[in-house]
This record gives sequence, C-alpha cells and structure tokens, in this order.
Amino acid sequence: SKYGQPSPIECYKLNIVSLFCTILFVCSFSFNSILLWVFYKSKELRSPLNIIMIALTILNLIGTITELPTYFTRWIFGKLICTVTGFVMYFIGCSSIYLLTAISFERWYVIVEPFKQRYFTIKVTLVIITGCCLFSSIWCIAPLLGWSHYSLELSLVTCSVEWEEKSFNVLSYNLVIFGFVYLIPLTILIYTNIKLIVIIKSLNRFLKSSKQTYLAKKRIMKERKLTISILFIIIGFMISWTPYAIVCLISSFFSDYIRITPLMSLIPSIFAKTSLVWPSILYLFSNNQARLVI
Repeated sequence: SKYGQPSPIECYKLNIVSLFCTILFVCSFSFNSILLWVFYKSKELRSPLNIIMIALTILNLIGTITELPTYFTRWIFGKLICTVTGFVMYFIGCSSIYLLTAISFERWYVIVEPFKQRYFTIKVTLVIITGCCLFSSIWCIAPLLGWSHYSLELSLVTCSVEWEEKSFNVLSYNLVIFGFVYLIPLTILIYTNIKLIVIIKSLNRFLKSSKQTYLAKKRIMKERKLTISILFIIIGFMISWTPYAIVCLISSFFSDYIRITPLMSLIPSIFAKTSLVWPSILYLFSNNQARLVI
C-alpha cells in the first residue's frame, strides 16, 4: 500500500510547500472570515448575487479548515481520511465552478436584460445554489459507489480522485468529469465573460454620450463595478485551477507520451488551493460597500 510510504519528493521541497500552505491557510481563513462578517453586518449586501458569494465563501472556509497545512513527508492519516479530504476538496472545487458559472450568467443576463432582474430573487438564488451543490454531489459520490475512487496523488501527500490508473472504470469517469466539471463550465464562463467585457466597454461609451438621469447613470455604474469585480474573481479562479486540470488530463490520457513527476503533480495541486482565497480578497478590495463596512 502507498499509504504511509515516504513521498518521492525531497524533504526540503515539501517544507517549502508546507510553508506556502501555512501562509495560504492564514490568508484564506482570515479573508473568508472577514467577508462573511461583512455580509453579516451589512443587510444592503445581501442581494441575490451576493447570496451566491456567501455560499462560495462558506465553501472556501470549509476547504481551508479541511486542508490544514501539514509538515509530514508522508500521508500518515490512512485511507479513510484520504477519501474524506479528497471528497471534501473535490466537492468544493466542483461546487465553486458551478456557482461561478451561475454568477457569470446572472451578471450577463442582468446587464443584457436589466428589466428582468426582478426574476433573480433570493428564493431563485437559493434554488440555484442547491442545484449546483446537488449536481456536484453526483460527481463526488460516484467514486464512493465504485465509479473510480479516491486515492493518493503522485506526491503521496495529497488526495484526490484517481488520475493515473488506466482501467476503463477510471478512464470513463475522468473523461465524463472533464466534460461536465471543467470544459462545459469553462466554455460558458469564457463566452459570458467575453460578452460582459464587450458590454462594459459599450457602457463606458453610453455613459459618456447619454442624457440619462443621475440616478440611472449611478445604477449603471454600480452594475458595471460589480460586474468588473466578479470578472476578476472568475479569472482568478480559472488561473488557479487550469494548471491542475492540465496535469490531471495528461496523467489520465497522455502519460505514455508526457511524463508527470511527483513534484509536477504537487505544485499545480497546491496552486489550485489558492482559489480558496482569491474570491474573498478580490471581492473585499474591489467592492466599495464591503470596504465601507470594514
């Protein structure tokens, strides 16, 4: 069994990674806690869009606590804890990308059809959040029921779904999740974000030439600023997860042609965890209302 075996990565490199994880843990726990406190203190920030941000922040805080920094050079917690941590982080990753896709679609729809914004009520938002989490659960529970499984990654210090095994059971699962958990949401995110960037540019020209009332211009400016902050959050998330997705894709389907070393596997895995902290930092620093509460 590979559980309990020393990591093939040199000890000093693992210590550097552990130090990075510790800094990440402190930052993520602090900023996510502050953002939750901001949402709690300010009733004005509890809009349908921000309800999704609250759900995302709670997930990131759970992920931060689950992924406590470890200074061990091997996995000492056994197979059960490996499965639990793998499940939790995988669920958070899946739910986050679905929630960000929902946020991106909401921004695009609200700006394109501003008079239909009333359809995005708190109840509708809660249904969307529940749907995102339930859909994520399908992919996360499947390995527990025998379609693929959770396992240690090449570094032997982190856990996830199985990427290296070449059985039909594992390959079929990996192929499906690449489509439904990464490529389809990514396509929607890219499409809506490009549309949003184009709309924001046209809004700038519209505001300069328009004879709209002050209140109308103020509302448009508010939506524009909120959309820009959401764009930064989504781009940050995509940057965090894409290297790991590429490494997993290579490990699953192209390992005969491209060799992935344990360190090459570990670094993108750790970098993906920066997605736990980017949303809260970017939201706090780009949202004027949130800064006023602080």
